[in-house]
Amino acid sequence: MSSAARRVRSGSTRSLLVTMPGVAFQLIGTFVLPFAVGTLAAAVFEVSEVVETLPALATFTLLLLLPVSLAQILGTVLKSWRELRFHVQRRTLGIGRLFDVLYTHLGVITSRGWSLLFVSLVFVVLSLAGKWASLGMMAVLGLFLFYAVVGWTLLTSTFFVRTFERGLGRAHAGIERQVQPAVCLAGAEAEEVFLFRRVPVPWGYRLLVEDTLPLRLGGESRYVVTSAARDAEIERRGRIRRTPRGIYRLGPARLWYQDVLGITKVSVASLATADMKVLPRIRPVEILEPPRTEHQTPDVRTRPHRFPTEDHFRFKEYVAGDDTRRIHWKLSMRTGAMTVRHPENREITKRDVLLLLDSYVPRYAADAASIAAEGLLDQVVETALGLARTLVDRGDRVRLVTAALTPNLERIAIEEMLVTKGGATRWQDLGARVQWQSEIDVPGLIAEVGEEGHAIVITA
Repeated sequence: MSSAARRVRSGSTRSLLVTMPGVAFQLIGTFVLPFAVGTLAAAVFEVSEVVETLPALATFTLLLLLPVSLAQILGTVLKSWRELRFHVQRRTLGIGRLFDVLYTHLGVITSRGWSLLFVSLVFVVLSLAGKWASLGMMAVLGLFLFYAVVGWTLLTSTFFVRTFERGLGRAHAGIERQVQPAVCLAGAEAEEVFLFRRVPVPWGYRLLVEDTLPLRLGGESRYVVTSAARDAEIERRGRIRRTPRGIYRLGPARLWYQDVLGITKVSVASLATADMKVLPRIRPVEILEPPRTEHQTPDVRTRPHRFPTEDHFRFKEYVAGDDTRRIHWKLSMRTGAMTVRHPENREITKRDVLLLLDSYVPRYAADAASIAAEGLLDQVVETALGLARTLVDRGDRVRLVTAALTPNLERIAIEEMLVTKGGATRWQDLGARVQWQSEIDVPGLIAEVGEEGHAIVITA
């Protein structure tokens, strides 16, 4: 969707302080400007030697610029008519809307075009100040080139959009955009591919494709297609600068027709989107044994040793209820009392582990977090997946719970997944959908899954 179309839907208009001077300058000012500059220069400098040629030069300039300016006005009316009629039918056409529409359709001159106009006017001043006829001729030619291209573009641009839509409506014609590969690991290389099939490009113009990529990917897309695309299939490729974890929607790209001299350009459409999913890498995580303690409560962080004799033990007298399998018979015979041994490490009796991945951020900090702390969230996700894999590899039953985008990417919801061996791609897909959100915090996650068992919270 073009910027003009977005303003139509939103109902917003530019300020009259911007649109009225802009319309007046581009419709009338650009036509009067050469004569105004020439008259001012003639009043300042001594032009007695060239005063005889001024009428002829003014007449020549008028004959050249008048048809071009009329074409410019006619083209603006034709371009604006359909949109103005739309607002008349909706009864939303006012003075502000009128000037906003005219200003939008008049804005076809590029920075190079304005530079050409400025240089030509400088030549007008220099030719009168220095009495150089050659500079005067260059000024006239520069002005003629500027007004001819602008007038022609404004006159014909009303048909550009229709030609473009009609051309894309043909069989085997269109613009396709994709990312290769569409799913990749964080940090891997990826390319953006545009495929142009029989795209209508008028003679004397080029099709420009421009799109600003999502902030985390960095950079922007810019491609140029010549009129050779009308009867052929042309491919354009560009490397994506960065590939951080996440799900991205590219586009729609803005399409412009620009003349080969770069003086004018006309927006014709906004289309061509592509989806890209970047899976997080699984960070290696090592679980260290906890410090020695006298606590006897089972803990989720330790695992039972296969060979208890390799551990350090404490000894005490046997009391009713102790595990008789732990009686140390040799020591009991030596001391004359029943003695049992207990390992100094705490044993684990529960193998169900609940991993809670926290992606909550308060609403007042959501905008800042979405930009500045995305890298921190990447580390949290990678750590959670690495810990899940380590626990699964040692035999634990692990559930991963977090608030993330649903698979259809429409809303934030609590996602719960049983982590199993061989299912790393599923974990990574869930990790790619995790983003900062302000709807579900850790207590909300716990309330959803229950408070039984051991839970590990991974948070920033």
